[in-house]
Amino acid sequence: MASTLPPTQPPAKDEYGGDEISALILDSGSYSTRAGFAGEDTPKSVVPTHYGQLPDGQKLFGENAIHVPRGDMEIRNPYGSDGLVEDWETASRLWEYSMTSRLTGARQTPAIRNGLNDEKDENGDVQMDEGLEKLEDAQEKVLAEYPLLMSEPGWNPDKTREKSIEVAMEEWGVPAFFLAKTGQLAAYANGKATALVVDVGHNNTSVTALWEGMVLKKSEYLFLLLAFAHLFT
Repeated sequence: MASTLPPTQPPAKDEYGGDEISALILDSGSYSTRAGFAGEDTPKSVVPTHYGQLPDGQKLFGENAIHVPRGDMEIRNPYGSDGLVEDWETASRLWEYSMTSRLTGARQTPAIRNGLNDEKDENGDVQMDEGLEKLEDAQEKVLAEYPLLMSEPGWNPDKTREKSIEVAMEEWGVPAFFLAKTGQLAAYANGKATALVVDVGHNNTSVTALWEGMVLKKSEYLFLLLAFAHLFT
């Protein structure tokens, strides 16, 4: 059993996969974005991937926001028909919203805000500016305390994977990050290391073959559902 660590001491690299680590799981598709904690049966956060775009540039996320009738709001999606991200700025904001809105609660007010334990200079004056800057940096990276596992399609190119790593490690400051193929995750969830996974999604259907936990890329196929929709319209 893993040893209990003080809250101020981050886990070692080989301990991020333990049961006592509250890792976040992010599974985003073209229809919905799901987020939750590792070890739980169902995701606690399920939000639409579609978002509302207002004329002034404001972007509205969440089911309640996009379902409120607005004459000047345009419904958009950061994903393309192939299931890959096209609008990275919006996608990163959507992912962060799905995790911070329901999974990571509000932080307690630090001492710099309530006047307790204020550091003083040699003249006895409280230095507020430096403390406020540290507080703002901490609040901007609320995901820095949680390792993150994120799903990706099997046909994800290297540039897209690099961008995902950049968002997670540099923008969010997560201590550990891992990208897992959706086909692998589906097979592991059913206790199978060798399987043929058929994933019917919102915009496309993919077929992935796994052998001993490894994705056979040459056997992977992607079918765009838009072509089938044309046949029946």
